[in-house]
Amino acid sequence: MTRDTVPVLLADDSVERMTAGSGQVRALNFAALRQLPIDNGAGADKQETPLCIPTLEEALDVCREYGMTPLLSVHTVRGQDALRQTLERFAGRYVIVSSRKSVLEAWKASGCARLYRTDALTQRDVRYARKTACGIVADGVRSVPALLREAQREIPLWVENIRSRSVLQTLSRYGVTHIVTDCILPMPKK
Repeated sequence: MTRDTVPVLLADDSVERMTAGSGQVRALNFAALRQLPIDNGAGADKQETPLCIPTLEEALDVCREYGMTPLLSVHTVRGQDALRQTLERFAGRYVIVSSRKSVLEAWKASGCARLYRTDALTQRDVRYARKTACGIVADGVRSVPALLREAQREIPLWVENIRSRSVLQTLSRYGVTHIVTDCILPMPKK
């Protein structure tokens, strides 16, 4: 969320890693942010037209065009009204993902799907997800396989940061079907 409460699509809190600019997104007005071309990332240097940080609305338009369901990582309740207004105009399905329980509670009444992000899946996380009707996004490398099996039977479970075939195979054996990875590998049939 920019200083003037424009929701933008950027994974970082600051602009240093992806642009030649500096500063926190929340401290920059959207007009200033839009002037910073993206100079890092896959194919950024091969673009005829310089890429810039998109608004969330622009990203949602792409999701709508291709029938995709966006998973939105939300870290604060600040600017929540502007975010809700943007999502209402989208009028599509979306998922709110957060490691902050206050954020998940704030989105409970919206009726959208919510995922609780945790580094290491614990029994406490599973109890929280059951109680609040949330799913879980867990770091697969740190998660206990037996707990993965229990959790995926009862709640929506996503496992992320998977970069090896053996971990993918382990997750498959435990019945996990929602996997976030940047390494697509063919999986053996069950």
